[in-house]
Amino acid sequence: MVEFIDEGIDEKRKVVRKMLRQENYYGFGDLQYFKILEKLAPLYKEKDGRISLNEDGKKVISGEMDFMKLITFFPKYGGVSVQDYRWSRKERRLALVNRL
Repeated sequence: MVEFIDEGIDEKRKVVRKMLRQENYYGFGDLQYFKILEKLAPLYKEKDGRISLNEDGKKVISGEMDFMKLITFFPKYGGVSVQDYRWSRKERRLALVNRL
């Protein structure tokens, strides 16, 4: 979602629409995506109904900052906390945080 904002999609509903069209393998609906987008609010700014990345969002996209330091929700999937793993661009897979 943050990458879509970085690409220039400047409305929440458009971000959610793109998620519904391109990322349908997650099985989420629009309300779930809107909720996730709200939880990502520390990464973007909103003015007059338009959204754009703030400085922290830009740092997360560039890899300079770990987004988990800004986000306060840590969902668990199958009993595993997402805060323990990150996508490793180098390894091209999920990796334990201490392995990055």
